[in-house]
Amino acid sequence: MARRTGYRKATRTPEQRDAERQALLDQMTAQVAALRGSDEWQAWLRFAARFHTYSFRNQMLILAQRPNATLVMGYGDRCPKGGDHGWPCTKPSAHRGGWLSLGRHVVKGEHGISIMAPSTRKVEVEDKRTGEVTEKRWTAFRPVHVFDVSQTDGAPLPDRIAEPPRTTGTVDDLVTACTLAGELGFTVKEHATAIRNGARGWWEPGTTVVHVVRDAAHPGDMARTIFHELAHALDVHLPQRSKRDRELVAESVSFIVSEAHGLAGALDPDTCLYLASWKADTDTMLAVGHDVRTLAAVLLGEAVA
Repeated sequence: MARRTGYRKATRTPEQRDAERQALLDQMTAQVAALRGSDEWQAWLRFAARFHTYSFRNQMLILAQRPNATLVMGYGDRCPKGGDHGWPCTKPSAHRGGWLSLGRHVVKGEHGISIMAPSTRKVEVEDKRTGEVTEKRWTAFRPVHVFDVSQTDGAPLPDRIAEPPRTTGTVDDLVTACTLAGELGFTVKEHATAIRNGARGWWEPGTTVVHVVRDAAHPGDMARTIFHELAHALDVHLPQRSKRDRELVAESVSFIVSEAHGLAGALDPDTCLYLASWKADTDTMLAVGHDVRTLAAVLLGEAVA
């Protein structure tokens, strides 16, 4: 058995913390730039399905530092709050104690994965004109360390955080998609045949109805289509996107949500072709990735950070 050890937080000067913060930002930017291409984008989507409770930026940092990570959380009471806990994390509060709460310890010699965690404090602000003092919340981000399960040793993992069984598509997946739509205030209407340019599903702006073509032989495809159309319906930036970017976002969200539910994700061939020639700059990719993660979090019922 690997030797158990405690985890001590290193003391750093303000200058060292600033330098570490900048290094993490540079690392995140480089990882975002590396997502260009269909294969790279899909690899991130599979990764994001395991870490959908983490912000897009922290997903990039974990992917850059430990691409084979499967379950990540803090050592103990330093586990970052606000949703970044572990996979699948259907009840985030169950993991806030970190690895110690699960009877596990970080193996000696392992180095933490650096991510950015919010730190909020109250400050008093005085209006120079009126002299009135108001209290405001000030939020900054600071580097913290988390660890993958492969870096720990101890008690077996509880069943509540076990990976869901994999499926290529069953009626249960379709029921899950329809139930999710209902929880979000939408109804699903099935059609015997496609009535809109051969589309497998569609959503009319301004409505709360998601349409899907019935395909009894492939209920998994129907579930993915429902996830896709829900992403369109919930995308607040939809009017500003090009048609191809709209499909990229919706397909990506559907992929993450499907994978998180144990249903194999799949990107439409047209989306794969688009990714192969996508010329977006890093800032645009960062914005799209953030939107994809945010929409996926909404569909999965997670906190949006």
